[in-house]
Amino acid sequence: MSAAEEIGATPPYDVIADASDPEAWHAARAELVTASRVAAAMGLDPHCSALERWLIDTGQQKDDAGDSEAVYWGLKLEEVIREAYEERTERPTRSAAKLLRSTAYPWLGATLDAWWQDEDGAWWPLEIKTGGHWRGLDWDLGVPDYYMPQVQTQMLVTGTERAAVAGLIGGQRPIFVDVERDEEMCQRIVEATREYARCVEEWEPPEPDGSDSAGRALLQLYPEADGEKSVMLGEDAVQITERLDAIQAEMRALGKEKDVLRQQIQAQLGDAEVGLLPAGKKCWAWRTQHRRAYTVDAKTMRVLRKVNA
Repeated sequence: MSAAEEIGATPPYDVIADASDPEAWHAARAELVTASRVAAAMGLDPHCSALERWLIDTGQQKDDAGDSEAVYWGLKLEEVIREAYEERTERPTRSAAKLLRSTAYPWLGATLDAWWQDEDGAWWPLEIKTGGHWRGLDWDLGVPDYYMPQVQTQMLVTGTERAAVAGLIGGQRPIFVDVERDEEMCQRIVEATREYARCVEEWEPPEPDGSDSAGRALLQLYPEADGEKSVMLGEDAVQITERLDAIQAEMRALGKEKDVLRQQIQAQLGDAEVGLLPAGKKCWAWRTQHRRAYTVDAKTMRVLRKVNA
């Protein structure tokens, strides 16, 4: 139940499916840009580009995200984390598990993990997250950037001004963060997801963004070349080609400059293994490295590295 429902107002969303009926929930969810997909649609998901998400949402690629061990244990721990959040914050919570569709932005949806209640009796979205210990630094300044679109979308869909995130990092580090609604980000979410929803509906792939995910998606989309086919590229291909040529020339020049500079350091080192930089803690080490013979011939070489003194 939301803050709007508590005071008898009409909530700004429709409940269209219940997670207790997975088949109906998945079917309804497939018709929406849901909160967990918004970061990808905006190009902010470090693991999934808009192009790869589009392949999944148009049924051209299987979505394997739900089959991972991380997702399995995240679901198993969800109730435990919610209970711990209640105990540590002394805030009442209640389970949600219903798919909500925004009435103002009908292409947007969200399935909340839970609601939490403030001291005035109002209810707000609660998102529950788990992560490995290597994700700890991501949480040092609050909710990581790649999760923020999901939380802001939940507030957009529910019409609320506040939300909270309860996280468990590395299995033993609880993180409880309150999040205020960011109207600027919400507007970006509306614009980006409206365009993404159009791409899905009209079967038009989003632009690639240079990520590994986008590269995989292009190979999935065009796995083989037709040796008898040629196309006329667009007008922008001229500018793209010229820019690529310029970048490649810059990289060659920088590579040459890098080699010259490294050789100048090597020349100053001579047969010394370590060279100290004046008035600094850094130094250069040009050590002899031995490589044993396995599938390649054994050889001895020197490797130049910058190290701390």
